[in-house]
Amino acid sequence: MTNSKLHKRLLPILLALVALLGSCNDTFTEIGPSIRPGEDDIEVFSDTFLIDGENWMVPAISAQADTMVLGCFASPIYGMTKADLLVQLAAPEGYVFPDASFNPQPDSLALLLFYNTYFGDPYSPLQLSIYQMNGEAINYTSAYYSNLNVKQFCDSTNDLLLGNRAFTAIDLNRRSPLAEDSAETPYMRYRFSEEQTQNFFDIIRNNPSITTKEFLNQFKGMFITTSYGSSTVVYLNQITLYLYYHYTYRREGHDTIVKTSIAFPANHEVRQLNRFMHPGRQNLVESIPDSILYIKSAAGLYPKIRIPFNRIREKMLSQFDTADKVFNISAAEVKVECIKNEYTDEYTLEPAALMAVSSSSFDDFLRHSKAPTGYEKDRVLGTFSASTNSYTFDFASLMTKALRDKTINPDSVFEFVLVPLNMEYQYSTSGAVTAASAKPLVKMAATRVRSSKNTKSPLRMKILYEAY
Repeated sequence: MTNSKLHKRLLPILLALVALLGSCNDTFTEIGPSIRPGEDDIEVFSDTFLIDGENWMVPAISAQADTMVLGCFASPIYGMTKADLLVQLAAPEGYVFPDASFNPQPDSLALLLFYNTYFGDPYSPLQLSIYQMNGEAINYTSAYYSNLNVKQFCDSTNDLLLGNRAFTAIDLNRRSPLAEDSAETPYMRYRFSEEQTQNFFDIIRNNPSITTKEFLNQFKGMFITTSYGSSTVVYLNQITLYLYYHYTYRREGHDTIVKTSIAFPANHEVRQLNRFMHPGRQNLVESIPDSILYIKSAAGLYPKIRIPFNRIREKMLSQFDTADKVFNISAAEVKVECIKNEYTDEYTLEPAALMAVSSSSFDDFLRHSKAPTGYEKDRVLGTFSASTNSYTFDFASLMTKALRDKTINPDSVFEFVLVPLNMEYQYSTSGAVTAASAKPLVKMAATRVRSSKNTKSPLRMKILYEAY
């Protein structure tokens, strides 16, 4: 095709795009007449279609994430979220424990929970409770989800309570007691009883070259939760149990006491599982007016939206002079508009990105954290714009593929779940940035958006399509 012909074919499409995007008409009826440049026999049309939606209570997301969430927060708008943890610890494989002739003795046992950030009121106390797991062992290769049954792993009875203490997110003593830990990383610290220290010390003393597998057979892990308080959630980046002990040896005729410690980290060699609960969520959903959809992480409320592929296809075919033309969708924009809070909720922020994931692919999306390429047939990335206070999705590629796919039922309605997203990126030495993974967001975020029944600005798809 020559350049002149290419320009002639592209010109009407570009003009129609400008007209569509520049239109100030926000109604959901047809937004413009067709454009018919007869000399090239291209037919270009624009339409608007309502996008139905509903508030969906998410059953669960993956229980394992890079960020460990702990605490409880109650929002006057979005309800309560409670997060707790099941944590395994890795043994110090390769560590050389002193021989019995050096008379090693325990000093203390302390659990340190390091965190970089928190959500909510930093001065509101939470009661931290730590239980020893006594039930089923966590399988390293199994997939666990955030609605897991804690009783399967731990009875949470007083007999298993290792200890509890109150804390706040503001930690005035931010310096770690260990030199290898960052002086700027805040932490929560719990010191175990002498009896618990001795019991833990005996596990290591009786097996100085213990492996992680052997250690987990004797200490399955901990269930960490909060007992009261509903204003703070902390985002943990490391949990480590430190066993402090000393031993004695003779040097130049004198006894020399050496004080040291062993670290048992919750790292990638073992599992850390997050459970999320939303007490009262059903009542919240029933109180939401049909003009509003709620988006809430983690694993709280994800709206389901339905794209009327059947009506779009029928309308397109009715506009064409012949059915044997090649058709294409140049734009299929869905703008999900946020509603500013009518009430004060100073801590709540909207998610930075959403992923519209086909309902049929939602479970697969949870199992795999593939980064979006833009060519998927079952998901579309939407990013937030502060200037428009909205998320924008372009379904053009996905819809065009569906129109050309003869195996798809022409009467289909495409249902998508809007998932709050955490995007992770890779940075090359040349400075290039590429998306590495996309996972459901586990940090606290929420917003309200307009549904198709919103009279001010209904949820809709603006579509531009052509045939030639």
